Amino acid sequence: MPRTARENSNTGIYHVILRGINRQNIFEDDEDKQKFLFILREMKELCDFSIYAYALMDNHVHLLIKVGSLPLEHIFKRIGGKYVYWFNKKYQRTGHLFQDRFKSEPVEDEEYLLTVICYIHYNPPRGGLSPDLNYTYSSFGDYLFDTGDGSLYQNKTDKNTGDSSLIQRTVPCITDTAYPLQTFGAEKFIDFHKSPVSKPCMEISAPSFGLTDEATEKLIFRLCGTTNASDFQRLPVESQKTAMIAAHKKGASYRQLNRLTGLSVGKLQRMCSET
Repeated sequence: MPRTARENSNTGIYHVILRGINRQNIFEDDEDKQKFLFILREMKELCDFSIYAYALMDNHVHLLIKVGSLPLEHIFKRIGGKYVYWFNKKYQRTGHLFQDRFKSEPVEDEEYLLTVICYIHYNPPRGGLSPDLNYTYSSFGDYLFDTGDGSLYQNKTDKNTGDSSLIQRTVPCITDTAYPLQTFGAEKFIDFHKSPVSKPCMEISAPSFGLTDEATEKLIFRLCGTTNASDFQRLPVESQKTAMIAAHKKGASYRQLNRLTGLSVGKLQRMCSET
């Protein structure tokens, strides 16, 4: 079936979802997420786009961006190529990491702009990655700073006391906060975030948040009958490989499979990339 044409935005603003192939994790640890953010910051300068919101999940990314002179396809080809090269080298793997075709939807009005920003910020707590909105790898923290100038050092003001202090972020501040805050005002922006978004936004069609360790352990037992890493490691290599491919396609992350089987992340990556 031929692909449908991507819908263009009159405002140049798009909500984009970039996801792992076969639901696999595109981030295995904090270093991976930090690297992706540094690449985003670099590509912003080279590809002329603005970022209004983002959230890095484990197996997908949400971005709200405004394009400049370059189309979406060109931007994400460069972002994906640079990150996949680094990721494959780190984990000693080959092959694709991202789904071939990223998803996008145009954002044409201010009301929906704020809705999408809030929706993106609620993804990490909704997915169990954070107890609240102030998740390290989303843009919500950037909006809490007095400026969005990209500095690693920011003045942060305590709303209760009014005291300001210079603190260091562990990730780059890459969000272009000025336009949303000027459009809605800081008070409306924060008030809008006090409850989850009820209006539907673009979702990924496959389950997003993988499996719990308990579910993964039960799945491995169902696939190959082992209950611990020692028993699993005594299985023939082909049996191990078949079970790991099946478990990963069901949503188990490499880190989970590493903990439960004792196989290295690199070996797991190689096994699952040979399909």
